[in-house]
Amino acid sequence: MKPLRNLLTRHKAASAALAIISLAALPARGSDPQPTLPPSGGPGPLPIQAFRFGLPQTPELLLRRLADFPASALTDAERLMLADWYFYQGDYPRALELYNDLRTDAFSGDTRSGMLYRKAYSLLKTGYYEEAAPLFLSLATDADFGADARFYAAYIDYVGGRYDNAYRRFLNVRNTASRGFEADYYLTQIDYLRGDYRKVVVDAERLISSPDVPPQLLPESLRVAALSRFKLGDKAAARPLLTRYVETQGDGAEISALYALATILYDEGDYDRALPLLSTVTEYPGDLAQSAWLYIGQISMSRGDAQGAALAFDKAARESWDSDVAQTAAYNLAVTSADGLSLPFADAAAAMEKFVDDYPHSPYAPVLSRYLTNAYYGQRAYEKALRQVEKLDSREPATKASRQKILYQLGGQQLRRGEARAAAASLKEAAGGPDLSIAAQSRLWLGDALYAQKDFKGAAKEYQAAIDSRSLGENEALATYNLGYALLKTKNYRKAEQAFKRALEMTGLTSRQTVDARLRYADCLYYNGRHAEAIAIFDDIKQQGGEEAEFAASREADIYPEMVVGMLRTAPDDVTLAEYAAKAMEIPGYEAQGAVILGETLLRLGQPDKAEVVLLKLIDEGSDENYWLARAYIALSDAYAARGKDYLARLYIESLQSNYPGNETDIIEMIQSRLNNLNQ
Repeated sequence: MKPLRNLLTRHKAASAALAIISLAALPARGSDPQPTLPPSGGPGPLPIQAFRFGLPQTPELLLRRLADFPASALTDAERLMLADWYFYQGDYPRALELYNDLRTDAFSGDTRSGMLYRKAYSLLKTGYYEEAAPLFLSLATDADFGADARFYAAYIDYVGGRYDNAYRRFLNVRNTASRGFEADYYLTQIDYLRGDYRKVVVDAERLISSPDVPPQLLPESLRVAALSRFKLGDKAAARPLLTRYVETQGDGAEISALYALATILYDEGDYDRALPLLSTVTEYPGDLAQSAWLYIGQISMSRGDAQGAALAFDKAARESWDSDVAQTAAYNLAVTSADGLSLPFADAAAAMEKFVDDYPHSPYAPVLSRYLTNAYYGQRAYEKALRQVEKLDSREPATKASRQKILYQLGGQQLRRGEARAAAASLKEAAGGPDLSIAAQSRLWLGDALYAQKDFKGAAKEYQAAIDSRSLGENEALATYNLGYALLKTKNYRKAEQAFKRALEMTGLTSRQTVDARLRYADCLYYNGRHAEAIAIFDDIKQQGGEEAEFAASREADIYPEMVVGMLRTAPDDVTLAEYAAKAMEIPGYEAQGAVILGETLLRLGQPDKAEVVLLKLIDEGSDENYWLARAYIALSDAYAARGKDYLARLYIESLQSNYPGNETDIIEMIQSRLNNLNQ
C-alpha cells in the first residue's frame, strides 16, 4: 500500500476557529429488513447479521469467513463490510487501512459512492486532508453525498489556508439542508479573518439568534460576533456577547475574548472582575499577555500596590511584541520607581536602559534617560549617569548643567581611585560647563590630577585659574596652598613663597595643612636666601612639640647650610660625605660644590661610572662658579682615566688648561699633576 502523507501538523495552526466537523448524512449499515437472531443455543449469527446488529464478534466472523472462502463472490462485499465496521466504531485509522486494500472498481452505484465517501472521511479524520480532497470532489454531484462532499472539500481548503477557494465552496453549500448552518459558520470565520467585521456582525448574530443552529456552532459564533463588535468600537454591544461567550466556555475561552472583556471591565472601573481575566491572559505569551501586564500594573497602581505595579510594568516593558505597550510600561515603571524603587534597581534600570537603546526615538526615551541619570547620580554611579545624560539633547540648558555636574563628580571619583589621566579628562570638560562654581571646583581638582601626573606647570596653571575665578568659596585657601606646592615643584621659589603666605592669611585650611604650609613657606624663604626667617619658623614649630615639631627639626636639618656645608668638611667617611654632597646639590648656591664633591667621593668609592653621570650633568647645565666647574672637569678626567679612557681624560684636561680663565694655584696644580700622570 502506498504510504499517505500525514498533513495534520501542516494545518494545525491554519485557523483561529475551532474545526467543527459532524458525521452527517451517512447511510445506515444496511437497508434490508432486520433479521431475527437465532435462538439461544442454536447456530451462531451470520457475519452480515452480526454487522447489522453491531455485535462485537463481527470482525472475527468476517475474518473467519474471508479465510474459509477467499474466492467467494461475496469476498469484496465482506471486505467492505469489515472496513465499514471499524468506520462506524470510530476507529478511522484501522478503517482507512482496510479501505486502502479494496479495489474501487469492484463496486458500483450507491455502494461505490458510500465506500468512497467513508474512505475520504477516514482520511479527513486521520489528518490526511490533501489526500481526502480529490475523493470528496469526485462525489460533488452525487445525489446522496454531494452536499456533504462539497462541504468537506471546502473545509479542507479552509484548514489549508486557501480561504478564497474555501469561501467559494462554502457559498455553494450554504443553502443545503444538511450543511447550510455549518457553511454559514465557516463563511463567517473567513470574513472575521479578513477583517470584514461589519459583515461578521450581521451573519454571526443571525446564526446566534437562529433556533435551529447546531449547538456546537454557537460558542465560536458568539466569539467572532463579540470581537467584531469590539474591534468596531461598539463596546456596549460587545460586552453582553463576550460575557455570554466566556460564561459558556469557562476555562476553555479563547484569550482574545478574555482580553477584550477584561479591557471593557477595566474601562468601566470594575477592576475586581477584570483582574482575574487579565491574569489568565498573561499565561499565554504574546502581544495580549504583554498588554495584560500593563493593565495589571495600572490596576495595582490604582490600589496603591507599588510593588505589584512595578513587577507588572517590568514584565510588560521586557516584552517586544508591541513597542507602544513596551514604551508605556517602561515609562510607568520609571514613574513607579521614582518614589522609592519597588524592584531591585539593577533589574529596573536594565529594563529601562534596554528600552532607551531599543527605542531611542520614543517620546518616553528622554524621560527615562533623565530619570536614570538622576538615579545613577544619586547612587554615585557616575559613569552610568554620564552614558544616560549623553543620550539627551545636548543643546538644552538642563542637559548641559547635568553633564557638568556628573563630570565633576566623576573626575573626583576617578582621582580618588588613582586614575589621574581619566580624572583630568573628565574635570577638564567639567571646567568648561555653565555653572561657574562647579567650573572653579573642577579646575581645583584638575590641578590635583595634573599634579599626580607630575605635570606641575599645568597644575599651577589650573590652580591659578581656579583662584582667579573668585568662585571657589572656602576652597580658595586650599587652591592657594596647592598652588604653592606646584610652584615649589617647578622651583619657582619666589612665587611659591607668595602662594604659601597668602594661604596662611586665609581661613579654610586644616590645622595640619596650616602647619605644613608654614613649613613649605619656610623652605621657600630659605631657597630665596632669607635663611634667618626660615630658621625662626622652624624653631617656632619645634617649640610647639608634636609630630610637626619632629618634622620641622628634620626639615631644618635637611636644608640648614651651617650643617650641610659643615658635614662636607667633617664627614667621618666617604659614604656619609656622598650623602651630604647629594643634599648640597639641592641647596641654592651649593649645587656645583655638592656635585663636584659627590663625583670625587664616588671615584674614591670605586664608582667612576656614577661619578661620570653626576659630573657630566653639572657640566651640561653649566654654573656661574668657574672654580667648581673647573674642579668638575678635573674630576671627570679622573673618571675617564679610571675607566681606561685615557684619550678622553687627556682631551678634557688639555682643554681646561687652554681655556680656564682663573689663576687659582690649586686648579693649576691639579691640571699639571693629571697631565704628568697621563704622559707617563
